[in-house]
Amino acid sequence: MIWKMKKLSVSDVAILGMLIAVNFILSRFTFSSKFLQIDFVFIVTALIGQWYGPIWDGIIAGLCDIINTLLSGGGYFPEFTVSAILGAIIYGYFFYARQNISWKRIIVAQLLVTIIVNAFLNTLWLLIINHQMPVSLLVIRLIKEVAEFPIQIFCIYVICNAQSIQRVKNSIDQK
Repeated sequence: MIWKMKKLSVSDVAILGMLIAVNFILSRFTFSSKFLQIDFVFIVTALIGQWYGPIWDGIIAGLCDIINTLLSGGGYFPEFTVSAILGAIIYGYFFYARQNISWKRIIVAQLLVTIIVNAFLNTLWLLIINHQMPVSLLVIRLIKEVAEFPIQIFCIYVICNAQSIQRVKNSIDQK
């Protein structure tokens, strides 16, 4: 059932539209350099995964990545879209259809996203783009991932388990 694509209602499309807008806004509040980027887009991705599952989460994450890249004026590198899709699928797999997501599920999901997507794939994409990367920058990226890990876990736990957010979603679903 987790891999079945949920049929979207009109209210689902409206919610996803709002979440895409929030994704766009959060992507503008990014702290970045040539090799590092810190943002809070993962919160929206986690919510979409919780409410709509891994398939829709992956589709929306891919679309958001493409749109955000085009609107930012930066160069488009499709491999980063693959990373966004994979991270979203991981969140969706662990969080879908759960009112309360356990610490264990959040930690495992975030650990997989951090290791596979952020530390491995995104670093590989940066190596491909830049043709080389000094060891010092690899160390900085690893330090960034280690520092962000508990922050991401805490944010996902608080937002995805917030009763007020769940009530809003439930009231929209009932209409």
